[in-house]
Amino acid sequence: MTSFLKWYQEGFRAGRVRSYSDDDIAEQTEIVKNTGLCRSDDEHIIALARISGARLLYSHDRELHEDFRNRALVKPRGRVYSTLTGPGLRKSHKKLLNNSSCRR
Repeated sequence: MTSFLKWYQEGFRAGRVRSYSDDDIAEQTEIVKNTGLCRSDDEHIIALARISGARLLYSHDRELHEDFRNRALVKPRGRVYSTLTGPGLRKSHKKLLNNSSCRR
């Protein structure tokens, strides 16, 4: 835990780590739930993407992939990085991870 806290504090001071209010996330989670559009049970992740502007997801949850790519939930829709189809980085993954528009 100590090494994580050190990483978090350094990242936060450098502007690479951001923090969002639990209340804001909870409010947005309820909004997402009320749409009835989520196929996954990860409305909180969609809520965080909506609040933070994050558009790159690393996940192995196929239903969450669909939600994250759904323009009705995430505008503009997000991009997904997953190793479900094979280990390692594919060219498309490298492009996503190097794309500055996926970083905010």
